[in-house]
Amino acid sequence: MKRLFRILIPVLLFSVIPLIALGQSEDRSIDVVEVSGVIDGLIADFVESTLEEANAGSTEVVVIQLDSQGSAGITTDRFASLVESIDTSEVPVVVWVGPEPAQIRGDAHRILAAADFAFASNDARFAGPDGAITTVRVDSIPEGVSEVIPTLQQVIQIVDGETAPNGSEIATLRATSDGDTTTLPIVFRGPGYWAQFWRLAATPHAAFFFLVVGLTVATFEFYAVGPGVAAATGAISIALGAYGLAVLPIRWWALVVVLLGWAVLTMSHQRGGVLALTAAGAILMAAGGMTLNGGGPAITTNWWLMVASVLAVLFFYLLAMPVVGRSRFSTPTLGAEGMIGKEGVAVGEFEPDGEIEIEGATWRAGAHREAGISDGEPIRVVAVDGVFLDVERVNGSE
Repeated sequence: MKRLFRILIPVLLFSVIPLIALGQSEDRSIDVVEVSGVIDGLIADFVESTLEEANAGSTEVVVIQLDSQGSAGITTDRFASLVESIDTSEVPVVVWVGPEPAQIRGDAHRILAAADFAFASNDARFAGPDGAITTVRVDSIPEGVSEVIPTLQQVIQIVDGETAPNGSEIATLRATSDGDTTTLPIVFRGPGYWAQFWRLAATPHAAFFFLVVGLTVATFEFYAVGPGVAAATGAISIALGAYGLAVLPIRWWALVVVLLGWAVLTMSHQRGGVLALTAAGAILMAAGGMTLNGGGPAITTNWWLMVASVLAVLFFYLLAMPVVGRSRFSTPTLGAEGMIGKEGVAVGEFEPDGEIEIEGATWRAGAHREAGISDGEPIRVVAVDGVFLDVERVNGSE
């Protein structure tokens, strides 16, 4: 038996060691890190944590697939820390501006400079400090790019066998049993779901969309007195819009104009839908949205989404909310037939619109221009128009 063990142990060792080595080689991989849009704190954390994992593991090379307008919402020191983590990475870092039509603007150029190797796809766009765009061509390679590579697969093959500045040799290809070569496993890495959720609003047009739609839905919920679903949707939308506004370079006076437009639209609805006020609110909201971007040419804005957002808000104020208002008054407790004929008192002068008080509740109301209703005079409801009441003096001529 002992003799049998003496024979089996060397056999097992010679069999297991190659398997262990094979298993270790199989663990080697190529990490592709996708960085798009503005580089905020969430993206900076994601890239740094990915590099830390790569340096602690068996990653052969990290490829940053870059399509970015630069940093936003983070300090200069925080961005410098990100650049330093790329520059000092023990695992070689390759930056590829692609695929077409990827772009690189602002301080995103510093990521390109910090990498061990830098490539760009054909027709990628490079923006200089003055905003001038240079389109990458084989015969026109911008500064900082060593070669024009059309696809990510070609980038991985190009760097195979290259020596990184730290002296390590990159091996992205391996031999198979039949003598051919194949690429190491490629692992695509992107931000987590939570980061992706917040980054939905990481552009000026998206932040504007979520903000104005959230405010409109919240207003809709206020008049609908519904079960709270719209309120939750509005709150989430406002939170997304607030995040976008917090990380993006925006003009705060333009944000004030947007909020003023929302307030005017709400006032118009409260008064029963005054066309002049509705038009003024829409114009203010659109003007604020169009001038919201304070990041210059480095941060792009989709004007069509801005216009679509304003049109969606107008739809709610002109069509959806009046229907909800009428539905609200059709309930047994607040039915139109119950309001008509109710008496109350005027709160302030009517010019010709004003406020009335009925059974302890204050309502917006209007009367005939010649009615001459004064503060404290008794009134009677004669009609209901959405959330607006038409009234007359109780003792006046009818």
